[in-house]
Amino acid sequence: MLGFAVRSHHLGTANALAVVLLVGCENYTEEIRGLCESPVRAGPGAGMPDVSQSYGQAYERVKSKKGKELVDHIPGVENPEKARLLRSAATEQGLASCPMADFWMKQAAAEDAWRRRRH
Repeated sequence: MLGFAVRSHHLGTANALAVVLLVGCENYTEEIRGLCESPVRAGPGAGMPDVSQSYGQAYERVKSKKGKELVDHIPGVENPEKARLLRSAATEQGLASCPMADFWMKQAAAEDAWRRRRH
């Protein structure tokens, strides 16, 4: 993609900058898509260990500043907030769904049900 930006330089500085900025947006979108699709990559019926491993692999591929800000914030919040943050980023990037956000919401519901049964 960088090669595309360099070859586009003959279009002028403003257009080359626009191409570079667009490439950055596409990388962030792909980072969010990778995070969101973690349960899909883990496989049908995958449990927490496999989904966590898949998410961790996607997490390691996040390189953009905006992506890093998101993934650095996620570990410090509860599952419903994680889901809200990631789903919001996915929606902002035009993604139709976010299975990882759905997974976190299911985990939160299961944890709530477990707590209610114990009391």
